[in-house]
Amino acid sequence: MRSQLKILSFFLVPLLLVFSTISGAQVIDRAPPAQLTESNTTTQVLRNFTDLEQMLAQGPNPLDQLTPYSREKILRNVEWRDGQVIRFDFAVPIEELERDQAFQVYKLFGVERFFPQNFPIGAPLRYENVSPDYASLTESLRKSLDQDTAREKDENSTAVWRETESFYRTQLSALLQPSTLASTSKGNLLLLFKIVDEVNLMTASSRAFSDLKRLHLVLNQRGIDTRRSLDERLLKHMLVQRDLDAARALVASRPHLSNVAIPKLNEEGHFKTSDLSLMVEKRGQLYRQPMPTVKGKIQVLLLVSENCGFCRKLFADLERDRQLYARFSEAHMILISSLENGLPMNFVRAWNEKNPSLPMYMPGKDEQWKTIDAGGWPQFVFLKNGKVQELLYGWRNDGSSKNAIFSAIEKAGL
Repeated sequence: MRSQLKILSFFLVPLLLVFSTISGAQVIDRAPPAQLTESNTTTQVLRNFTDLEQMLAQGPNPLDQLTPYSREKILRNVEWRDGQVIRFDFAVPIEELERDQAFQVYKLFGVERFFPQNFPIGAPLRYENVSPDYASLTESLRKSLDQDTAREKDENSTAVWRETESFYRTQLSALLQPSTLASTSKGNLLLLFKIVDEVNLMTASSRAFSDLKRLHLVLNQRGIDTRRSLDERLLKHMLVQRDLDAARALVASRPHLSNVAIPKLNEEGHFKTSDLSLMVEKRGQLYRQPMPTVKGKIQVLLLVSENCGFCRKLFADLERDRQLYARFSEAHMILISSLENGLPMNFVRAWNEKNPSLPMYMPGKDEQWKTIDAGGWPQFVFLKNGKVQELLYGWRNDGSSKNAIFSAIEKAGL
């Protein structure tokens, strides 16, 4: 049975723009500290759609610096409430423009407080000559992902990414053939990379991962600078897929990634095909080992993400509420860093130094993890003999989540 504390929508605050999605637009749910000081030049701030329409009618404006495709993407995805932008495609100006140009666009919409302090290097990624048939692919992908996400809520669903896989097979496969890529325009090629990147992000598909690596190679062969976010996107997927040899080779070939250390992965213990595996760090090296199981007994996994605001609230409650901490520890709850975090060794190390009785692990490369870690954190997974018995999501501020998880733990006999 699938239970829910509450299905909570969450949005990444735009601090890691290199991993933005096809929809791109992000809801602003909190403001980070001010990160940038610019000259006090007078710039119009758009407060609603009327202001936007008037600016567009008056002639040249900062949005003209964008390509037509990206300009339309910005206009399509912006929303206001009470004179403040609540939805904005943060990644577009960062990808397409030079630093000062991008800041002008942020300032135009009154979101300059979100401007990245460390602006990415590399030439801007210009989405030039994007054809209508390629542009329509983004909407087709979005519809497929939405259908699959809706189906995932059905506890009887067994093919979570059925529509997305069909989209990939019927609409993308032919476009990814080497003979087709050779004549694909730069803008269409960049859009293909973003679409395949999105499929990877959502499904961790091995096929899409192989295609993404091939697209990255084609971009470089065409002389397109991939330092403006594309190298980092590929690296993240390599870490998620646990393709550490490829990640090490990419880092070695990219001076701007030279500060990224990719540890060696060692095997430890005897594995069965059905075993879930965990990764632990020892003296700077990673070791993959079978997850300990107790036959016939229920185990509770707590999946968390380093970038999840609800997880940070749970962490704060665990630090403040000793009863909560003790109950999790008594239940031998196993904390798992989400696959989407890649290899967050510093995050896991810092947690374990502070919480030795409630250790956190990184998941190994297993098909089972892709099924269990399907997004939405924190996620409480009740397992028995390797099979999911119950799922609970979210962490509310009103204390009801604590009561719900306590009841579930007691029901499980832990």
